[in-house]
Amino acid sequence: MSKKPDTVLTVKDSKFFEEKTYGKYEFNEKELAEIAEKMSHALHNLKIAEDELKSLSSSMKAKINGFEAEVSILSENYRNKYEYKEILCDVELNFRTKKRIYRRQDTGQIIIETDLRKEDYQENLFDVEPEAVGSPV
Repeated sequence: MSKKPDTVLTVKDSKFFEEKTYGKYEFNEKELAEIAEKMSHALHNLKIAEDELKSLSSSMKAKINGFEAEVSILSENYRNKYEYKEILCDVELNFRTKKRIYRRQDTGQIIIETDLRKEDYQENLFDVEPEAVGSPV
């Protein structure tokens, strides 16, 4: 309720009623202490949220970097229409042409043809299959 003026006015001189309006409100010491406590908690919560955001941001950035790398590799493969990777091959050592020929097992396509190596001319006695060796009579 509003404070009445010290002088008594008649009904004809003034009219009184309540209404809310905006104005400067000065806090007392108790209110200031409550605000300080709430501010302390709010700052603490803000710090925790910022730390969580940094962690999530780092995690998401790593995910995004991974997707960017994948897109880059896939687009390069699509553009080039090939990639380099290990391919299971049958190797033919052709002593007539002196060539080492790598033929893909899945398609039969020759992917590499090089000169024979020195070690290709060496026979390895330990590569003989047990069934190929005659059994003693």
